[in-house]
Amino acid sequence: MQDRNWLNRTLAGMTAGFIVVSLMCSAATAAEETAVAGDQAATSEDSGPNKGRLTLTLSDDFTTAYFFRGIMQERHGFIWQPSLELSLNLYSGEGALSSVDLGVGIWGSYQSEKTLSDGNGAEALYEMDYYPSLTLAWSNGIETSLTYYFYTSPNGAFSTVQQIDLGLAYDDSALLGAYAFKPYATFSFETDNTSFGTAKKGGYVELGGEPSVDLTCPYDEGGLYPVTLSMPVAIGMSMYDYYNDGSSNNTFGFASIGATASIPLAFVPADFGSWSLSTGVNLLLLNDTLEAANNGDQRIAVWTSNISMDY
Repeated sequence: MQDRNWLNRTLAGMTAGFIVVSLMCSAATAAEETAVAGDQAATSEDSGPNKGRLTLTLSDDFTTAYFFRGIMQERHGFIWQPSLELSLNLYSGEGALSSVDLGVGIWGSYQSEKTLSDGNGAEALYEMDYYPSLTLAWSNGIETSLTYYFYTSPNGAFSTVQQIDLGLAYDDSALLGAYAFKPYATFSFETDNTSFGTAKKGGYVELGGEPSVDLTCPYDEGGLYPVTLSMPVAIGMSMYDYYNDGSSNNTFGFASIGATASIPLAFVPADFGSWSLSTGVNLLLLNDTLEAANNGDQRIAVWTSNISMDY
C-alpha cells in the first residue's frame, strides 16, 4: 500500500507539473501581446534599474511537505515558505578572486497544521531562520561560502538550533557546456542543540548537483520565455552523530532526485526586478531511522511551486 501511495503521489505531481508548464507557456503568450512585454525585451544586466552593489532576493515556496535534510517536519496541510535575502558586493575584480559578497537572510515556514505548537499565539509559524553569510567567487568557477544559521521556532515546536555551514560549489558550464552538472558540497556542524532532537551535536555533509537545459517555449515567438528544465540530485550523510537516534548512528541519511521547470515572468517591467515561476517534484529515499520518523514511509514525492524576484 505504501508503494502504491508513493507512486500515486509521484504521478500526480508529475502530471500537475506538465499541466503547469503548459499553462506557463500559454500565459507567456498572452502576456507577450501586452505593451509591457516590449519594455522587457532587453535581457542584459544594464537594462534593469539596479546599478549598485546591493542585491535583493524574494522567494515564495508552496510545497506539499517539509523535509529538512530528510527529517520530516510536516507532510500535511498548507505549507508556505517565504524567504528574503540581501547581499552586499564588497569586491569585484578580474584576478583569481572575482568577487566577495556579504549577505543576510531570513526564511520562514507557515504551516496550517500548526505543527507541534505549544499554543503561544504563533501556532502557524513553525519555523523562522536567520543567517549571515560570506561568499567568495573565484575566476575558475569555484565558489566558497561560510554561513551561520539560527533555526528558531516561534510556535514553540523546538528549541533554537545553531550551526555553521561551509559551502563549496563549482560552475562547470565553461567546461561541459550543455552537460554541466554544477556540483556542490555542504558541510554543516551543529553548535547548539540538534536538528534531530538528540543530545549529541552532529556533523552533516551533502553532495549534489543540478544539470539543466533551456528549451524554447512553443508559443513564444519573441524568445522572452525560455523554459528551463533542471534535475536536482542530492545525497545527505552524517559525518558524525547527525542521524543518531540514541541507539544507532546512520551514515546514510537520504537521497533525492527531482525534476523542475522554470520560466521568467518577462511581462513584469524591469523596474520591478527580475521575476520567475517554477514548479517541480522531488523524490526522497530515506534511511530506516528517517523512515520511522516519516510514519513508516521510506519514499515520498514532494511537489513544490515557487515564485521569486531578484533586484
